[in-house]
Amino acid sequence: MPVCSAASARPRVGGETVTYLPAGGNAALAVSTDELWTIDFEHVQPVRSCPSFKGMRSFAGEWWCATTGRHVTFESWVERDFLVEADFDSQICGIAAQPFRLEYPGGGERRRAHTPDFFLRSADGGGVVVDVRPDDRIGPDDVTAFEATARVCDKVGWTYRRIGEQPSVRAANLRWLAGYRHDRVVADGIANALVTAVSSTTGMPIHMLADAAGERIIVLPTLFHLLWRQRLHADLADRPLTLDTVVRAGDAA
Repeated sequence: MPVCSAASARPRVGGETVTYLPAGGNAALAVSTDELWTIDFEHVQPVRSCPSFKGMRSFAGEWWCATTGRHVTFESWVERDFLVEADFDSQICGIAAQPFRLEYPGGGERRRAHTPDFFLRSADGGGVVVDVRPDDRIGPDDVTAFEATARVCDKVGWTYRRIGEQPSVRAANLRWLAGYRHDRVVADGIANALVTAVSSTTGMPIHMLADAAGERIIVLPTLFHLLWRQRLHADLADRPLTLDTVVRAGDAA
């Protein structure tokens, strides 16, 4: 797993203010935006709680994140599917939900506020701030908030993304593989046998590869984990995973 750290350079920005809740802290801290580069936002607590009540139109919950070994909150199925995608991404080494509250000028003396959905720390030390909102649920105030957040990210040296719904086939495949994301499902001997068996080929169907490594029902959990860890690769975008899906050797550790 990559080692996470904040960027070492110190860009200078100003104007807006940010409030965040440090890991293990009980009180939120307010900082100017020129201090953001010093903070490991991948480790902060959510700056606000996720509402949960009878009759909610969306579904809130927690995702156990294999990348960090801890739970990350989400406020909708769309956010959950994004979290699965981020957890699968081998270039992401830190994930935090509702990482900070941004206050920014709203015209005249008016102040506006926005809390992005996620902060990601990439393996190269960079920061990625993400808002998850389907295209048909974005109003004028949302556009203003997203633009203000993007401006701050640009000044700090972070990437800003507004993400909608994940592609349906890929999302379904990743949800399936995520059931095998924990290391406890892996048998090292079987993993080595699977990698060895497929490495000398251009690819094998899942059922053939599993049978080559042992009894299928015992082998498949390890095989699916290797797909999640990207030590094996398959086409996850175009069609649902089946036992006939061809897998090939991957390049992840």
